Parts: sequence; structure tokens; C-alpha cells
Amino acid sequence: MTNELRIEEFIIREFLLYILYTSEINGGEIEVNGEIIYLNVLDRLTLEGEGDVWETDLKKGVPSISQEAKRAILNGKMPSLMKLKVQSGEDSFFFVLDSKTLDLKSLKIPAVAIKEPDIKLEQRMFYIETIYIILESLFKDFFKIRVDEKKWESFVQDVKKWAKDL
Repeated sequence: MTNELRIEEFIIREFLLYILYTSEINGGEIEVNGEIIYLNVLDRLTLEGEGDVWETDLKKGVPSISQEAKRAILNGKMPSLMKLKVQSGEDSFFFVLDSKTLDLKSLKIPAVAIKEPDIKLEQRMFYIETIYIILESLFKDFFKIRVDEKKWESFVQDVKKWAKDL
């Protein structure tokens, strides 16, 4: 028997919607642990729902601000996979976040120019820890909104208003 925490996929999809919306307002600028970071959805966004056309897969360009993405959201589809760039200071991180597994796929961390293998490994581990800390903080911010009925309803209305702005 494991004590592993299981988070339902719909919560992860709502978290991805939070990231998508947050990346579109204020130029993607958000405060995380007292530091300003920038979130950008890049050239890959998949939204899933129910019905005849249950998946919208957007590639190339800036899919997050596309009319197709906004229409999909208004039709009840939720992000299930997205490619992200997180800029923290001078450091840029690139990865794909998947709602089914909550895995970071294709993680690219900043280049480490150090030659010594031990120090290079330590720096790479620091970068990996950094991106997980950022994502954990974003999830905590999302969760504070999600569990507060009034805040969640306000967030949903803000997303709908943003999505209607085609």
C-alpha cells in the first residue's frame, strides 16, 4: 500500500487553465516566492472536452492567444498539454506539462558552462529543483483560488471574459 497523493486530472486541467490565463494577463508576469517570473505558452497547446470534436491540438505560432484556443475554452474544453517557457531572472526553462501524468516532458534548463563534472551536476540539479519550486508555488496560488468558492467563481468569470475577447 502506498501513501501516494492522487490528484484528479480535472484539477490538473484547471491548473493548466490557470497557467494559460495567467500567461496571457500582465504580459505573463507573476510573482512567485517574492520574485517576478514570466510565463509564456509556446507553440504547443492541446485542449480536450467532450462531444463530436473532443480535442483541439494547436501548434505553431502563439496558440494560447489564438481564436481557436479561446473558442475551445468557451466550448468547455480544458488544456491537457502545453509547452511552456518560464523566465526567472536570467534563467529560461522550457518544458511540456501534461495533465494526465503531471510530468514535465522535454525539460530544457539553462546551459551550465562549468567544466567540473561534480559542480556541473550540482548546478543542473539546482536548476531542476528551481523549476519544481516555481511550479509548486504556482499550484499553491491556484489552489488558494480553487478552494475559495467566491475567488473561483471570479476567476472563471475573468477567464470567460478573456476568452470572449476574440
